[in-house]
Amino acid sequence: MFKKLLLVFLVSISLLCSGCLNGANAEESASYVLEGNACFDEGRYQKAILYYENALEIDPKNKDAIYGKIDVYCQNRDYGQVVVCYNDLIKMDPKNDSLLCCKAIFLSAMGNKSGALETYESALKINPDCARAYYGMGEIYSNSHQVDKALQYYDYALKINPENKEYWLSKGRVYNNNEDPEMAIECYNEALAIDPNCLYALDSKGDALRQLGKYSESVEFYEKAIAVDSEYQYAWEGLGWAYHELGNNVKAIECYDIALEIDPTDGYAWRDKVRIYESMNDPVNILKSYDGWTTAEPENPVAWYWKGHYYEYSLNDYQSAMDCYSEAYDVSGDTKYRDSFYSAQEQLQETYQY
Repeated sequence: MFKKLLLVFLVSISLLCSGCLNGANAEESASYVLEGNACFDEGRYQKAILYYENALEIDPKNKDAIYGKIDVYCQNRDYGQVVVCYNDLIKMDPKNDSLLCCKAIFLSAMGNKSGALETYESALKINPDCARAYYGMGEIYSNSHQVDKALQYYDYALKINPENKEYWLSKGRVYNNNEDPEMAIECYNEALAIDPNCLYALDSKGDALRQLGKYSESVEFYEKAIAVDSEYQYAWEGLGWAYHELGNNVKAIECYDIALEIDPTDGYAWRDKVRIYESMNDPVNILKSYDGWTTAEPENPVAWYWKGHYYEYSLNDYQSAMDCYSEAYDVSGDTKYRDSFYSAQEQLQETYQY
């Protein structure tokens, strides 16, 4: 009898000590997470990882430590390690469709589309009403230019959650990219019904109206987008081109100049300024805009080529044309730019002969 009581006593003490130790371990693990978070906030990412790893050595199921690692790996764009972390979380919670969707997003970001689709399918087996999974599959098909499938899966997502403006925006983007601006506008209208100040919907509706030749209406929506965010350069660009189409080149240039104040490296804005000044037959500002374009995008062979083309065919400046074609060839290795160089060289030689 005494031995039994002694055994019960020893087991009780052992369990009590074990509980105290586990509590102490959990507290120590949590303290490492806090240290890791502080390092993350300071930009010391490698040190943060070490703290999170220390936390997990003490408590392998510390989800906060795993999420901390995910934050670091996302910051460093190390998506392979992000997927590893989500695998660890999924092992702890295998029926969590949200975790599977997160994993799929990063598989897709790595270019593993088949793995991402398979993971979304796994999420749908757990939760057939997982709108996020349908939407993610729509995004993959959209990025793969499989228009019909993309629209199909966006519709599945919208049937479950019609109040998600992001789903409407993505569906509208597919229509816009496939030259169906009227259907795109319907989607943007749905997004704006949910959020009247949705910047992307306002700007994109302006783009779609511009594609339809409804320039005055497009101006209205670009201006609404700018009222929401005056630093949104793409709305300024769209507004500039709409004014150009309406014949107001002075206003158009003003809009592009504002876009370039926001981002001087915006090659599209410089390119469009070239086109506007060409329509105005203003060679001084055409060259200034070409200079801006090639400065903004020195690795863009198209910018160098068209600058050379202008020198050659509009100004008969064959040496400057050759210099531009040479830059285009150097940055791309495309022989068509080398051929343009030789063509300008021949023209230069003929000029010397005369």
